[in-house]
Amino acid sequence: TISAVFNFKAMRFEVAVLVAVAGAADSTASLETPPPPPATHCGAWAKGVSLNGHDITFQVLPSAAACCELCGKTVGAAACTGWTWNLGDHRCYLKNAIVSNTSEPCVSGYTGDGPPLPFPPPSPAPPPPPGAICTVDPPTTRSDAPRGSSSTRATSTTALSQCPWYNSSLSFAQRRDALLAELTSDEKLAVLAGQSVDRLHLVADGFNEALHGVAWAGRATVFPCPMSLGSTWNETLVNTIGTVVAHEALAKHWGDNSNALGFFAPNINIVRDVRWGRAQETYGEDPTLTGTLGAAYVNGMQNPNSSWPLPAVRNVAKHFAAYNLESNFAGRVTPKQISQSDGQYRLAYDANVSRADLLQTFLPAFEDLVKNASLRGVMCSYNSVNGTPLCANELMQQELRDRMGFDGVVVTDCGAIGFMTSTHHWNHSDGTPYTAVEATAASLAAGTDLNCGGAYSGQLPTAFKESLVTLDQINTAVSRVLYGLLELGVMSDTTTAAADPRRQVPMSVVDSAPHRQLAKEAAAQGVVLLKNNDHTLPLGGAGMSESIQQAVLAKISRGRARPLKLAVVGPNANRTLTLTSSYSGCKDRAGGPILPTCTFVNPLQGIQAAAAASSAFSDAVAFAPGVDIDTPDTSGIPAAVAAASDADVVVVIGGLITCQETGAQCQEAEARDRSTPVNKDGTDNPYSTADIGRDYGIGLPGQQLALLQTLANSTKAQIVLVIMSGSAVAVPWAAASNRVGAIVQHFYAGVLGGEALAEVLFGTTVPSGKLPVMIPTSEEQLPVDYLDQSMLAPPGRTSRYFTGTPLYHFGFGMGYSTFTYAGVTVSRDNLAAGSDDLDSDFVVSVLVTNNGEYTGGPSAEVVMVHATPTLDSPVTSTMAVPRQMLVGFVKIEVAPGKTVEAQVRVAARRLQLVGPDDAFELLRGKYTLHVGGRNPAPQQASPNTPLPLSALISIS
Repeated sequence: TISAVFNFKAMRFEVAVLVAVAGAADSTASLETPPPPPATHCGAWAKGVSLNGHDITFQVLPSAAACCELCGKTVGAAACTGWTWNLGDHRCYLKNAIVSNTSEPCVSGYTGDGPPLPFPPPSPAPPPPPGAICTVDPPTTRSDAPRGSSSTRATSTTALSQCPWYNSSLSFAQRRDALLAELTSDEKLAVLAGQSVDRLHLVADGFNEALHGVAWAGRATVFPCPMSLGSTWNETLVNTIGTVVAHEALAKHWGDNSNALGFFAPNINIVRDVRWGRAQETYGEDPTLTGTLGAAYVNGMQNPNSSWPLPAVRNVAKHFAAYNLESNFAGRVTPKQISQSDGQYRLAYDANVSRADLLQTFLPAFEDLVKNASLRGVMCSYNSVNGTPLCANELMQQELRDRMGFDGVVVTDCGAIGFMTSTHHWNHSDGTPYTAVEATAASLAAGTDLNCGGAYSGQLPTAFKESLVTLDQINTAVSRVLYGLLELGVMSDTTTAAADPRRQVPMSVVDSAPHRQLAKEAAAQGVVLLKNNDHTLPLGGAGMSESIQQAVLAKISRGRARPLKLAVVGPNANRTLTLTSSYSGCKDRAGGPILPTCTFVNPLQGIQAAAAASSAFSDAVAFAPGVDIDTPDTSGIPAAVAAASDADVVVVIGGLITCQETGAQCQEAEARDRSTPVNKDGTDNPYSTADIGRDYGIGLPGQQLALLQTLANSTKAQIVLVIMSGSAVAVPWAAASNRVGAIVQHFYAGVLGGEALAEVLFGTTVPSGKLPVMIPTSEEQLPVDYLDQSMLAPPGRTSRYFTGTPLYHFGFGMGYSTFTYAGVTVSRDNLAAGSDDLDSDFVVSVLVTNNGEYTGGPSAEVVMVHATPTLDSPVTSTMAVPRQMLVGFVKIEVAPGKTVEAQVRVAARRLQLVGPDDAFELLRGKYTLHVGGRNPAPQQASPNTPLPLSALISIS
């Protein structure tokens, strides 16, 4: 069952699955279904924490069988349906209702491999059984093993080197082979289920989340969400963030044991449609941007110090492949259709993907991480591609391992193997359904090494016994798992372990002042200025040339004496949780509150502090939320108008919130995409209380637009609109209105996001963000069929294929200064067609001048290179040739009035396309290179983003 209430993955939402031993899962269960009432007779069971008002109980027992047996003794085997034995800490849990009216046998209990909830420490682990071949102390079971595994750490007072796999003088391959030779077949199967083997002192390590900082393991620096990092377009910055996250992860693992060394991050899926609820977890819509930033993050995490052993931690990139939707209700559908929709459609979705879309859009980022970052792990996704579930799909061998050269570990998304039969209803070619055992065997055969869930522990032994998997297949998977563990340094002799710098990172680095400042810098660089009429920003003209500043002050003061008065309104202004996004640190579980040891700065707090430090503005900042995020209530609008009535500038801060971390009224999250309900006659119906009650469209939800329009009509203040969200929000009225002077996109921005926003608004920091996704004018500019995976689906998906004029194109973003480009050169003018030049590159150079309107310091500019192909051969129906494609970029800093030469190195393989014969190679033709600070496609006019310059490169 999918559950956010009682989750043995430490509230992990990768899907937060409780899977029965048989691999079954109920995809219809609600994420918000309350737990049953607590048990009234728990016998001798120790009381644990109270979760959502209901007690959870546990005992420490050596095995699942013992747990089941004791549960049966407590309430009777026929009634014992609520037990769980956790491999991470050997705790036997009784769920809230241990007495059932059903006759379901005890074997229906869950033996999942997730970590415990935050209970008191368990009893010490039992000593290893007789026959242990190394004279070392038994592994010590960690009391708080991370999600997805049984994680133990070996300790010793004697010579660990008596076990060859602990002998650090041997190579990893030698140690792996020695350990593999000692494992029995049953022990090998246990390894693939994520279990430790006490007899051989083989420890296992688990997986946590770290999309933008270490998640759900207590205090940690919360960086901006990946979409915000995508809007920085700063490879160096993202790499630095990766190193910081690795340091905090190592400190927490080897320091307070609160974290794993494996991380389900980054999410490098492509945002095919901005309605996707998990867009916030990604770097955006473009393969080159995503692959470049994803590789930078992985290099930072796995290699945070060039003098350290590698890797420091293990990144598991997700989700392979073509995973880009949650629900089957996105699109313009009736309220009744939405009320009958499936928010977990992703667990059954079969993505029909062309070869061209697969190789040109959905897989390039994975190749970047494999080839440019030595990626150590990949997660196979819930969906199928072209009829076969991903965790059993031949794409893993053909594309990931054979073509890309990936040699790391493949891990299932949690519960994915069980969903092959329970939700996909996967069939053999003759139409007969796969059994749970057959699906498990197919997954191992396809190259899935580790299972997050119960399939490998529950079904793989049977598959081996029935000869559905071979010992060679098992050995191959086990070898990869063992090598990965040895690389991480979890099995090292005493001397090597003591000297390992990865174990020496102090806890003082966690959420430290330098790390928080880096998070603020990232949040500021991620701010995207979408509109700025007459220098509305920076507020009061701060930092601008004297003439501009005087003109700005005269306009907004309307002849009144200074200091200027500022008002802040809107539902996200004082909502701190919005900053966290999903998979956030400074929490002990998904959906939990921000821990009291963590200090965030929300937008209102940041603006209040900035106003107090400004000589141009009054210290007193008026505030009223006006409306909530997504309700029909307008009763607070008069108070907002009153707050803004005497203001010179009003900052309206609205947008969206995400479900995982902020709860009610959420619009976007894992298991929730956005959609607009319509009436039977096709007219919008955002508030059909009988059926749906809320608007999940791509515009401002609830009554936020009404608040904005009322302020525009009822006050004389200059209006700045700030949108906080995880994906695109369409605001065509605000973009067109002369009453809204500026529009700022502020993706979920992390721990100091409010302070970063304020620094941009007040001119202390210059905005330099560029959109990582296109913002359509409305849903009418999106394909009608949300489930259609084709990038060519009319009017075209993403800026690479879109044939219209959106509200704001991918790559759009303004600054406080303008830039002039000149003198484009390309280091070579020809590449060889086919595959001979695939591993080569070329350099595009251009002169960039800062025209100097902002004089308060240097301004940053993103120099982009897009390519538009004109092929020699006709385009066939199996091809998907982009209108333009990003092939390289660099972020530079230029002082006012100065000129610098920017150089963008372009990998030739960025120009690969699938041709008429289905070969993926460099196709003959001429490729126009567009060099500038924006996308070359037609878009909204802007005075400080001139059209890019052009150059040509031929492929012949």
